[in-house]
Amino acid sequence: FGAASKVTGTSSVTRAGRIVIWTDVPGEIAAELEHVLTVTESAFQTHLGLTDRRQRGLRVLVFQRETDFLSYVRGFFQTAGSLAGCYLGLFQPRIVICRETAESGRLGLLSVATHEMTHHLQRQCLGGMRPPWLEEGIAMLIQERAQPALHPPGALLRYLCAEAARGTLLSGSDLLATTYLDLHAHIEKSRDQTKEFLTTLRIYSQSAVLCRFLLDADRDRFREFLLAGRMIRTARRCARKFEQLLETGPDDAMQTALARLSEQPLPPFSSPPDDIRAHIEGELVPRAAGGATSRWLRIRAIRTLGLLGYPWRADVLIQSLADPDE
Repeated sequence: FGAASKVTGTSSVTRAGRIVIWTDVPGEIAAELEHVLTVTESAFQTHLGLTDRRQRGLRVLVFQRETDFLSYVRGFFQTAGSLAGCYLGLFQPRIVICRETAESGRLGLLSVATHEMTHHLQRQCLGGMRPPWLEEGIAMLIQERAQPALHPPGALLRYLCAEAARGTLLSGSDLLATTYLDLHAHIEKSRDQTKEFLTTLRIYSQSAVLCRFLLDADRDRFREFLLAGRMIRTARRCARKFEQLLETGPDDAMQTALARLSEQPLPPFSSPPDDIRAHIEGELVPRAAGGATSRWLRIRAIRTLGLLGYPWRADVLIQSLADPDE
């Protein structure tokens, strides 16, 4: 981390219990990072009933520039081309985030930190990796419940209704069969290919819906499933244990989860909270309207503006969609 510190030019180290934050951000944002990691841990314990017993020190490394972020992360794995953050937990647990690609400025940074902190807590409480639908679904679920302002009511429902109308939703079996090799391939290609981006979004969103359904249906049984250890670490074993412990097949569970979601009335569009609005105006709109330093960052800003689900400044999206440039 001394070498990484030189790469980012950072000199500030913030300590919060067993968390050490190596930052390339102002002190007040480092303090917010500490707070959001604590909130995430509390949400994880509250909703899943799991406690971190290993207590290994966590380090959070924040890079300002994407080039520095990629240089560091690619020392661990190659498929990092479109990531805003990642969790590296093999040796010294660490969360690595890039400010330049955290799509909505400060709030994007905190949202990525919440997601990656959930991955850390899963490893601490459960041991080795699970299939991506479970790892990413839980991370999305906790992210949603720890930071509700970034997930307006009805946004996910509207998206999934549109996907269902197009007939592009995945079955439960297909979702469970997705491996991290598959997911990383989609993520890497999603930088330039919209279809791959939509596939990635579909996997993450449906994983969150399925995990939420299983958790709300029977938290104790779902917790027992999570604690099954090696029996659910591969897609094939996970599918067998799914039916055994949850007493339903993945296809039926996915259909029921989507049906329950679609039964909810669509709430009216809401205005964003003041801090979200400030970042839409201050970060996303300038980038989306052509002020980003690269085409890729502009695309990320446009996608994020749509994914937030607020109608505020939808005129920028309308102009982008009317642009003949693919």
